[in-house]
Amino acid sequence: MFSSTKKSNPDAISTILGEGTEITGDMSFKDTMRIDGQFDGNLNGDHLIVSATGKILGDVVATSCVCYGQIIGNLTVEKLQVKATGRIDGTVSTDDLEVESGSILSGEISPKKKELRLVHEEPEDSALLTN
Repeated sequence: MFSSTKKSNPDAISTILGEGTEITGDMSFKDTMRIDGQFDGNLNGDHLIVSATGKILGDVVATSCVCYGQIIGNLTVEKLQVKATGRIDGTVSTDDLEVESGSILSGEISPKKKELRLVHEEPEDSALLTN
């Protein structure tokens, strides 16, 4: 009758590290965590948001990460968005990367999957090329 399986909702923030708060240590989290303060250590969880005032010094393993602030460490995520105010210093391993103009991404980027995908796009004026 009722299902006990709960799907993770990236829009519902379940954990917040407030601005001005500093935590040291490793942490695992479920659902969505937002960092407004500073976290020194490794994070492992579902959906991570690093606000413009947020800073992480450590490695991150997550399903998704949206970075408005600063991350110094290695990231292994399925989907990464680095916003215009965001800065990442470290190795990034992801299959879906979005980087806005103005952001800083310093380090190495590699795909999580070791497969090569070829994307073929038709030229916009393909009719002009065939005449």
